[in-house]
Amino acid sequence: MRNFRYDDYKTVTIDDQSEPGAWKEALCAKADMVNHPDHYKVGGIETIDFIQAKLSPEEFAGYCRGNMLKYISRAGHKADAAEDMRKALWYGNRWLSARDAGA
Repeated sequence: MRNFRYDDYKTVTIDDQSEPGAWKEALCAKADMVNHPDHYKVGGIETIDFIQAKLSPEEFAGYCRGNMLKYISRAGHKADAAEDMRKALWYGNRWLSARDAGA
C-alpha cells in the first residue's frame, strides 16, 4: 500500500489490488480548494451553509465582506495569490447570491 500526497489536504492510498491506472486518476482528481474544499464539508454540511443559517442577512454580509478583505489582504504573501483572489471573489459572489435571494 502506498500513500500519495498531492496537495495540502489530500492523501490518496493505492494498494496492490487497485485497477491499472487508478493511481493516475486518483492523483489527477485534485480537490477544488476555492469552491468546495473537502475539509469544509466534514459533518455533512458545508461550513458556509451552517454559518449563513445562523446569522442574520446583515451579519452574513459582514462575514462575507470580512473574508473578502482577508483574502485580498494576504494575496501575494502566500504561495498562490491567484487562489486567494479567487476566494475573495467567491465570498463576494456568495454574498450577492444571498442578497438577491433575500436570505
